[in-house]
Amino acid sequence: MTRNLHQNPCWSAAGQRPARRPTITLPSLLLLALFLTSPVYAESYLPRTHAKEGDTFRAAFVPAVKTITPAVVEVRVAGERAALGCVVSPDGWVVTKASEVFRGAASVRPAEDQTQITQPPGGVLCVRQDGTRWPTLVVGVDRETDLALLKAAAPLEPWPYVHWGVTWHAAAASDEPAPDDTSLELARVRPVVSMSPGPWAVVPGFGTALQRRTGGVLAVGVVSAAPRPIKSRARMGVFFASGSVRPLVRFVQPESGAALAGLRTGDVLVSVDGTPTPTPLEVVEALSDKLAGDAVAVTIRRGGAAQTDQPETQLELKIVLGVGPDRPDNRSGRMNEASGPLSRRRSGFPDAFQHDARIAPSSCGGPVVSLDGNVLGLNIARPERVGVLALTNQQVHEALVRMTAETNTTSGP
Repeated sequence: MTRNLHQNPCWSAAGQRPARRPTITLPSLLLLALFLTSPVYAESYLPRTHAKEGDTFRAAFVPAVKTITPAVVEVRVAGERAALGCVVSPDGWVVTKASEVFRGAASVRPAEDQTQITQPPGGVLCVRQDGTRWPTLVVGVDRETDLALLKAAAPLEPWPYVHWGVTWHAAAASDEPAPDDTSLELARVRPVVSMSPGPWAVVPGFGTALQRRTGGVLAVGVVSAAPRPIKSRARMGVFFASGSVRPLVRFVQPESGAALAGLRTGDVLVSVDGTPTPTPLEVVEALSDKLAGDAVAVTIRRGGAAQTDQPETQLELKIVLGVGPDRPDNRSGRMNEASGPLSRRRSGFPDAFQHDARIAPSSCGGPVVSLDGNVLGLNIARPERVGVLALTNQQVHEALVRMTAETNTTSGP
């Protein structure tokens, strides 16, 4: 039977019914508005305060840091915050990150003919959570772990501390604290036998504002990598010309140690710390045992064949090594640096684990604890956008033993 198209205009000439045009009615709009403003819809989007770095989220971890927070101090150099520190004895000895305290100085170690460590310009001040301040002296630096030991310039009243298994009084016959110190002991650190990725990592912070907002919790994350040696990546900040047999400088990274020392494109490196470097490979080998912050003596040749418009000259430069990308076009390095400041020294550690509780370089030097409040280690560097390296308890203990042995005192390390 043939349809009568004239009698039913809704049918097309091909015998198909056309699609109906969608219409939006007023009741539909009212229902949509009601849904968008309903609590169910609002709760489907997490408020910023409840996100990983939000105040509400961090405040949930207050029980984990409540015990250890009184031992966390702020270390200031020339009046500005340089790092966090941890009180390790009842009379105010503090361990912190050395390279941040010395702020890229030529060397944080005393010269062979010196008996004392050169103090950072501007002086070092420690500040407790209650606002108490006291001047300190750097009495020990451990190059291997980048830790520094600070001693109060004047006697202090007893203060809560974290016991790292180090004898602080010459009269003590064992690694146990003196009897009158036990009441001030906030925590006793024990070596972690094994650590695998996954546990919570909670970082206690400093300051009344942080206490008011989050209860003292600076950052929260999880352990993302088990302890392992962190290979040194100390760099001058130069890149050699490809295809050249000699270590001919093609590019000098801005603001690097090489740039600050006056190295230029076209210079040729003759030796490093007295070791001849006829090829780029010899330069790499000469720096293989160096760490960021070390100063090296470099002999260069400038002018001559490489620069025909200048007479050939030989110069002596002192370059402070830093950490930088392997190549000028290193995309990963640029992305890491674009996300915020990274630690001056962020490699060359004997044993460190990694977590993602993101903190600034000026917040390194303090402890990181587990969910139940046990000390996991000491934050030592921010090497990348979201990763933080922390020294294991065993490494901190061994560094403290080395530094206390160098101080040669009778009433402390």
